[in-house]
Amino acid sequence: MKMSYHHYVLDAAGEPQLCDDMAVWTAWWGTTDRKIAEDTHNDITVSTVFLGLDHNYGSKGPPLLYETMIFGGGHDGDCQRTSTREDALKMHDMACYLALPPKVEIDPAAEYEDAMAGKEILEGLK
Repeated sequence: MKMSYHHYVLDAAGEPQLCDDMAVWTAWWGTTDRKIAEDTHNDITVSTVFLGLDHNYGSKGPPLLYETMIFGGGHDGDCQRTSTREDALKMHDMACYLALPPKVEIDPAAEYEDAMAGKEILEGLK
């Protein structure tokens, strides 16, 4: 049975391809991992997925095939949809910046040395 409801699958390179065969799309949907990116900190998760359906219901503009959503925290439920994988990854990074604490690697030894240097400067001002 052929249908044209703007269903998409990802090809071997991860690029969206229009799929007008509902049986093919359903088989693909049931066996694929659609997750593009996911980051979690404590009870907050930022998730970006390939939707498999065009969520641009107004039909103007490119298809909206990817969704980035925030679960938990002050931005719980915030959602943005994009057309390309590249834009989806950028949106994911922006959502992480908005919802999650910054990813900063801390070197305890360097932190201690900086603290001691600061202490010496403060003591010299007394």
